[in-house]
Amino acid sequence: MFYNFYVSEEHRDYLLFLWFEDNDTQMLLVDYGMTVFGNSTSPKLESNGIRKVVEN
Repeated sequence: MFYNFYVSEEHRDYLLFLWFEDNDTQMLLVDYGMTVFGNSTSPKLESNGIRKVVEN
């Protein structure tokens, strides 16, 4: 439920984000591509979302 989708290598450029190299704010920004995609919110929000989809 938390990481539902594997992102193929050919699509990772669409899900890039920037972060500091080695997690050091004095270093340069580096772009990273997500390998998994999903929602890490609480299970309660997930259940409510699923219920709403089923109702509609």
